[in-house]
Amino acid sequence: MYRPLKSTCSLFLMAAGVVSAATCPIQFDGRVPSGFTPADFDTSASPFNNAFVFGKGLKASDVVTIPAGLSSLLDGPSNKPFQVNIDDRSIFAPTETNVQTGFRRAEMLPVSNNGTDPSTSGIKTLHWSMMKDPARPLNLTHEYQMVFLESSLFSSNQFALKYGDLIGIHPADPDVLHLFGNSNNVPVYMPLGCPTT
Repeated sequence: MYRPLKSTCSLFLMAAGVVSAATCPIQFDGRVPSGFTPADFDTSASPFNNAFVFGKGLKASDVVTIPAGLSSLLDGPSNKPFQVNIDDRSIFAPTETNVQTGFRRAEMLPVSNNGTDPSTSGIKTLHWSMMKDPARPLNLTHEYQMVFLESSLFSSNQFALKYGDLIGIHPADPDVLHLFGNSNNVPVYMPLGCPTT
């Protein structure tokens, strides 16, 4: 069920998005063609970096599935949605001795993003969607970073969209999306919280 945001802030954000979309070229399109399979995420045909963070020994095709019979409003007839799955195989281990067991990680990084490309400068409009799977609900005692833009030094986020029990904040209702500004700002600005359905 769609539940609109009811505030003047949301109307302002929508208007700003329309203006920005009219003046900004598409930097990255992460939609996949209707014939795409999980194995295609391991190839150069993927719009995502297939060598990025999925958990030790995992490939993109190990964390991506194509849900049957689903579509997104933005997909149109020539594209289809995909889902990213995380579990205990998704433990981030950047080196043999640096195994980070405190969280699970599976990232879909645009292949065009190198930390200094045009996606990190100027005004950008981001379209991203998610749908809950009632058969496999997220554990709301965990924090999920759904979307973020990290610095080229991998030390801060320009923004982050988070969900669940946020570390250090513990919102009263974890079933809310929270949008955070630049993580170098103290305190980090949180301009938007939106219930999910």
